[in-house]
Amino acid sequence: MGTKIRIEDAEYSIDDLSENGKFRLALFKFSEQRLHELNNLQAVLQRAKNSYLEVLRKEVLADKAGILL
Repeated sequence: MGTKIRIEDAEYSIDDLSENGKFRLALFKFSEQRLHELNNLQAVLQRAKNSYLEVLRKEVLADKAGILL
């Protein structure tokens, strides 16, 4: 029994796909994986951005108050 792919509510056998269909499936999988990687990168960059902003905020407050936080 070959591998199946689910599209909406139906399952299809990958073995039944044409070569073009298998190529499109590979492109789909690549796109899906790349989007996942980019979402993870976005989360890491957002966290770094927030961290930099917090450090900057503390520095500005320390300069105004004349104390080191």
